Amino acid sequence: MKYTNKKNEAKKLAKMALDTHNPVMLTDYNGNIEWINNAYTESYGYSYDQLIAERGKSIFGKDRDPNVKVAFGKSILFKETVRFERKNITRSGSEVWSISTITPIIESEKVVQLIIIDSDITKQKLAEIKIIEQSNEIANKNKKIKTQIDKIQTQNEEIQAQFEEIVNINGELKKLSVVAAETNNAIMIADPYGNIEWVNMAFEKLYGYSLKELKDNTIFSSSQNPNIKDDILNCINKKKPVNYSLKFITKLGKEIWVQTTLTPILNENDEISSLIAIDSDITELKDAEKKISDQLKQIKNQHNILNNQNSELEKYRNHLEDLVIKRTKELEKAKEKAEESDKLKSAFLANMSHEIRTPMNAIIGFSNLIIGEGSDNSEKQEFAGIINNSCETLLNLIDDIIDISKIEVGQLDIEHKNCNVSKVLKEIYDINATQNTVQSDVDFILNIPPEFSDIYILTDPRRLHQILSNLVSNALKFTEKGKVEFGYYINNEANNSNKEKKIVFFIKDTGIGIKEEEIPQIFERFRKFAKVKSKVFRGSGIGLAITKNLVELLDGELQVKSQLDVGTEFYVSFKVDLIKPFELQENKTFKQINKNKIYKWPNKTVLIGEDEELNYKFLERVLNDTGIKIIWGANGKEVIELFNKNPNIDLVLLDIKMPVLSGYEVIKEIRKANKDIHVVAQTAYAMTGDKEKLLNSGFSSYISKPIKLELLLEMIDGVLMNQD
Repeated sequence: MKYTNKKNEAKKLAKMALDTHNPVMLTDYNGNIEWINNAYTESYGYSYDQLIAERGKSIFGKDRDPNVKVAFGKSILFKETVRFERKNITRSGSEVWSISTITPIIESEKVVQLIIIDSDITKQKLAEIKIIEQSNEIANKNKKIKTQIDKIQTQNEEIQAQFEEIVNINGELKKLSVVAAETNNAIMIADPYGNIEWVNMAFEKLYGYSLKELKDNTIFSSSQNPNIKDDILNCINKKKPVNYSLKFITKLGKEIWVQTTLTPILNENDEISSLIAIDSDITELKDAEKKISDQLKQIKNQHNILNNQNSELEKYRNHLEDLVIKRTKELEKAKEKAEESDKLKSAFLANMSHEIRTPMNAIIGFSNLIIGEGSDNSEKQEFAGIINNSCETLLNLIDDIIDISKIEVGQLDIEHKNCNVSKVLKEIYDINATQNTVQSDVDFILNIPPEFSDIYILTDPRRLHQILSNLVSNALKFTEKGKVEFGYYINNEANNSNKEKKIVFFIKDTGIGIKEEEIPQIFERFRKFAKVKSKVFRGSGIGLAITKNLVELLDGELQVKSQLDVGTEFYVSFKVDLIKPFELQENKTFKQINKNKIYKWPNKTVLIGEDEELNYKFLERVLNDTGIKIIWGANGKEVIELFNKNPNIDLVLLDIKMPVLSGYEVIKEIRKANKDIHVVAQTAYAMTGDKEKLLNSGFSSYISKPIKLELLLEMIDGVLMNQD
């Protein structure tokens, strides 16, 4: 795997580091330890503080494997992932073997951090050690075999010595033949070209072939091992004896093993006059080797059986009460780690939301200003609209990522309240009809039954809106002509004495459709099936996964019908008790925001607490035309000082995340001095419980980033006009 230089891949690494069961360590460029995950603490027994205190901040400190420094340097130099094996010592002193993977994190083509992930191979290492011990036992037994081979070699050396004497006395070959005829070893004599000239009686007895039967053969063709040819040619070319062993099938079909010494006989001109092959029967030796090998296998199997039996006996020796205490402690520890992990995940998601939404606030804010200028430059207006829509798309994607993360950790809260069904659907229709999301060849239809046009149901309105909006957006995206129709109807459950009702929402389109075999997979995260040759469809691949989870959290049912190139139908149903508007305990009115309204607040003063200069400039530009006096504090301490120096402040817009003192610390000081002034929290967080936390901390209200221009002005107008 090569290095990565993208933020989304860094997020994946962060997510993986939190969730993986493997030990993970994060270091800076110089090898200083910055962070370890829970699995590291579980595996090696060190918390982060203990690791730094006892072993040093650098991974190259005391008691460290020198291979770490080599691998670390290689990963930085080549900017690639490096794997190596090492031995770790846990805090309790035990040895743990692991395969470590060092992966560089790159920013601007420079290595800034490295992630080290360990995989435990202790069991494999222990198995290797056992194999080495058993191999040593085998080696000792092989020594005995070698002793026998040495005896045979000694005999061969003695015969070789006899041949060396024969080299010096070429004229006495007949005497050699007599000696050869009397030996128990099989002897063959061939000419310099390998043609067989003579064999002794021992040869005929061993192989069953007479000289007459071999007369037309060569030492090459008589061998049953094709690899022997190289050994024979080596003997001829180098004029030196060679040794080799092979398995042979005799004339009677018997399988034997022979050890052969092939010796060249040289004349006075140092030329080969003959080749002599002396064969020794080593069949019994080979059989002995096989028996020893089989016995070793049996011993190994018996050893494994004994180890397993000992392990089982050891388990039964442990006292039951000790096991209960141990398990209880482990469960308590696991619970603590799980709670800590949930807190870390929540903090991570909250911070991610803030860090992305804060710059987006400035982008969307200034693009709104460009759109609202009423400039005659149509191209400028068009580009500004594109910027604004793209940012809205990115914001929706961020919300989807946060939602799917909260669903995974079970932190997505559902808030049931009375919901005006028609109002939700009309909002979805208006948004899509006015944002140019509908193709010119597509009829966009909202179908609300007249007899149920004013009903309310008990559900989470925001999540219902999210479910239906996702499905309608998908239908419009994948439909280039025809129609997209959505709405709802009421269906009585059959055979139900309580007359329980279902409200069924439907979304139908004449788009590209889905293959039948792919329908069960469309709700998997990051799955994207819609592909045509002429168009690539954008999307994160998590919208339908979130939709399915939200339907289930609302105790609903989601069904799909589709046919490729014909269209798709989605049905979302909930069992509900219908409520008429006059039966509501609360009768909230929803005020329509007037985008053309002119806001003027002379003789009013607003204190803005905002550390991001671009965000402040956006607010300053928005409020300049209203005549309101603006005071700016760039950090928490400065905001408190400005508030105490200016007693005529009518409104405070306060960012939550600021340097020196946070928004929560600032509101405490403001409330000590003034309990009635209206303080609006500006927040880029979007996590569960943020609203309640803000209101409980003393804020009068809050507005989420990216800030909507009309919503901000309407909120300020409501506050200041009520003061008059």
